[in-house]
Amino acid sequence: MSLIKINSSNRKRAALNQVLKAIGCSFFRLYSFTVLLTAVVAMCDTPLAVACTTTLVTAVGNIDSRLPVLPDRPPNVSAPVEEQVGAAQFSTISAVYDSLGNAHSFYFLMYHVSNSDAPWEPRVIFDGGEFAGGTPGKPSAIMFEPLALPTLDGSVGSAPVGIGFAPTWNNKSSVVSFVIQTDLRQSAAITKIDLVQDGRASGCEQYGTNDFDGDGKDDIAVWRPSIGFWAIKKSSTRNNDIIWKQWGLPGDLPMPGDYTGDSRADLVVWRSSEGNWYICRSDDNFDCSKGKVYQFGLPGDRPIKGDFDGDHILDYAVYRPSNNSLYYRKSSSGTGQGEIIVQQWGLPGDIPLFGGVDH
Repeated sequence: MSLIKINSSNRKRAALNQVLKAIGCSFFRLYSFTVLLTAVVAMCDTPLAVACTTTLVTAVGNIDSRLPVLPDRPPNVSAPVEEQVGAAQFSTISAVYDSLGNAHSFYFLMYHVSNSDAPWEPRVIFDGGEFAGGTPGKPSAIMFEPLALPTLDGSVGSAPVGIGFAPTWNNKSSVVSFVIQTDLRQSAAITKIDLVQDGRASGCEQYGTNDFDGDGKDDIAVWRPSIGFWAIKKSSTRNNDIIWKQWGLPGDLPMPGDYTGDSRADLVVWRSSEGNWYICRSDDNFDCSKGKVYQFGLPGDRPIKGDFDGDHILDYAVYRPSNNSLYYRKSSSGTGQGEIIVQQWGLPGDIPLFGGVDH
């Protein structure tokens, strides 16, 4: 995959700026790597953490300033992986985790180049098969600009620099931006570099919670049924920022949770008179003018909160007391279009669990 500098519109730059600010980065330069990946060179601080999805990878440690300098330029980014890895003065393998907790492996390389002002050139290589539409076995390599690494005493060098990505992986995970950054020093000592990242395996556990800002903690929230109003304190800002949203009508039942797979709870109400679910998505930054309506259920049904297909996204589900049956639409089959599953379980008078709020 070749690295191409592109001129972006002000609108696109502003949108990317918002993404980077959300994870603690400021805009520096935009790059594009075919249609599979968009990247941004950024200066980054501490990111906003997501429960399991990787949002930040940091290369920390020391690189030996005595390592030999490459006689020529590093291999082209389209060269075979073995060639790119073999020419590097340092290489290691790590992984990032998507919104479903699946790992995507990559190489992190360091080249010592003949540039007295900036003699170190990091590079990240994914297998093309990791991305939707990519080619397995073909490298998708991302170059950093050459760096002037600080010495241990901090006398020379520059601040940490990172590249931000918004990849579309080869599965049904949500697109979540993450940053790979360097925080390295150079000295006449043995190279020791660790890649530290904030994601984890086994899938996000956000489904079914009241985490509206994606920091891995439930937020303090109330629903005012008389006017259909939400008031949510964001734990990511130590409860200093508040989400105020009108979404729903008197008589609706609040059913918040992650119905879209972005690891943040959505504002959702169930309207029993219609059998409709009304969702104001966290993906849209709770812009309820973009709200969606999904019909699933009948008057008299009881809405149920649960992930019944194991994809870490809440399913639209109802329990029908008239026949003691659970109905749910599998989110893993596509929002609003998934396969409907019916399970008869229980006797008249039984109370279904996973009911969420008081129904």
